[in-house]
Amino acid sequence: MKSVDDALHAATAVERQVSTVGLAACGEHARELALALARWGATRVCPIGQMQDPPLAWRHDGRPALAELVTWTDWEH
Repeated sequence: MKSVDDALHAATAVERQVSTVGLAACGEHARELALALARWGATRVCPIGQMQDPPLAWRHDGRPALAELVTWTDWEH
């Protein structure tokens, strides 16, 4: 593979089915990779070693875990 785009193209069969991707990069390169992975369908990009330890407020598969069970009230004052 010559680029991340090539790798993502090769993984088209699982596109939009992968929730977490571990990333070992830094700086602007990490930002570019995270954006490419988000466009590909990954809903969580985190450092390698933290994939099995999501934060409490993590939105599993891009959706808030309990939001479907809550009726929200917006108070506009």
